[in-house]
Amino acid sequence: MAPVKVSDHFNDSSDREKKYIGCSHNNHDLPMVKSSTLLDAILDTSFDAIVVVDKNGVILKISSSYQRLNAISPNMVLGKTVDQIVREGLTSTVVTPLVLKNKKTVSTKCRLLHSGKEVLLTGSPVVNKSGEVEFVVINMRDVTELGFLHEELERSKKLIRQYDGQLRQMKLISDKWIGKSQASQKLRDLIMTVANYDSIVLITGESGVGKGVVARLIHDIHFKENAPFIHVNCGAIPETLAESEFFGYAPGAFTSASKAGKKGYFELAHNGTLFLDEIGELPLNLQAKLLKVMDDKAFYRIGSESITKVSTRIITATNRDLEELVNKGTFRQDLFYRINVIPINVPPLKERRYDIAPLVTYYLQKYCAQYDKKMTLAPATMELLESYNWPGNVREISNVIERLVIFSTKTEIGIDDLPESIQKSKNIYSTDRSHEHDGNNGLQEALDNVEFKIIKSTLATSRSIREAARSLGISHSTLLRRMDKMGIK
Repeated sequence: MAPVKVSDHFNDSSDREKKYIGCSHNNHDLPMVKSSTLLDAILDTSFDAIVVVDKNGVILKISSSYQRLNAISPNMVLGKTVDQIVREGLTSTVVTPLVLKNKKTVSTKCRLLHSGKEVLLTGSPVVNKSGEVEFVVINMRDVTELGFLHEELERSKKLIRQYDGQLRQMKLISDKWIGKSQASQKLRDLIMTVANYDSIVLITGESGVGKGVVARLIHDIHFKENAPFIHVNCGAIPETLAESEFFGYAPGAFTSASKAGKKGYFELAHNGTLFLDEIGELPLNLQAKLLKVMDDKAFYRIGSESITKVSTRIITATNRDLEELVNKGTFRQDLFYRINVIPINVPPLKERRYDIAPLVTYYLQKYCAQYDKKMTLAPATMELLESYNWPGNVREISNVIERLVIFSTKTEIGIDDLPESIQKSKNIYSTDRSHEHDGNNGLQEALDNVEFKIIKSTLATSRSIREAARSLGISHSTLLRRMDKMGIK
């Protein structure tokens, strides 16, 4: 903003009525400031607070808005210098010295210490015909409410981000989580909690239980789209190539090395997840290097003298007893403690039989869509599949259902279509689930088993679900909810 000429506002002509505003400061008379009645009215009716300061920094005039904004009376500031009101704690910042020095408009924010208000200060110079600053006019606008609104907006944005993240988590879980059993629900809740943190996770469980699915779900919840997920089967990497596979190598590091060099798994997983499946199969010499990278978040490529830093989340998995391997000396104890920050155990299907029916239904729908077929399972077939022990867990269910869809020529799959091993299990495993209670699952698990048996039995002897509900003494909707929870079709 260009400086305002003093002649634009103060007329020296003696033929016009003048009004002088003055006060005493340090026993010296202040310069007499000529101001029209109109100017006084403008100052006092302005919404913004206005202060007039002379070239010596002495406050000559304040508007009524300034008095209200700063919660002071005129005699507290008039005739004092801006330095004095700072020392007396009426304000924290002044712009007058900068305006006088630079001869141009200066703006800043400050807090009026007497009232606690936050204001936007704008100081503008008023110059004489010689170009010298005679006065500084300071405009103050109360932005306290604006600050509150800004803080409230930021809080609202933060809440929206939190709710958006929670909704995203819930959608991912609902789209990818199939289990209905109590054990599955506990596992799902644990995954949702763990996914919000960067800590190393150790997933344990039998082969085929879905450890990879759990790892991928943690990654999908934790990271946004396009973050890398590198799945490494540690048992499938030759020991001679393990170091170059994990850490990469520089161009020309060895005879057969690529001229462009190569990124290792850690670099490929930068800003994403490195999933070390079957970590118990890693050779001892690589375990030590892996531990160092986990601690330092940095490493050297083979043949390189420059350090490579990475930000990678580590998730590990194994179907072996790592503590037993530590006792045998085939797995480093310090590495075991390093990866065992958040342990997650995925129970086998024989310990969560309520998950069998939903899994069978899921894979039947998946492979029917994949191979363009329409098939259903006979009730007796589903009952036998539920009673089977599934030593291969979820992977075995997927394989069996895919095989049935491919080879069966009927629209309804019967018991005779099942693999012989499952047919023979008919007399080995009972559909009576009361045997699942081993004393460690708690009372609720035992009650759930009994309830499952009663509902299955009642449905088998009823003509409809409504009739079964009447027999059980519960509403139709309640029975449907219980059937859905238990995976009963």
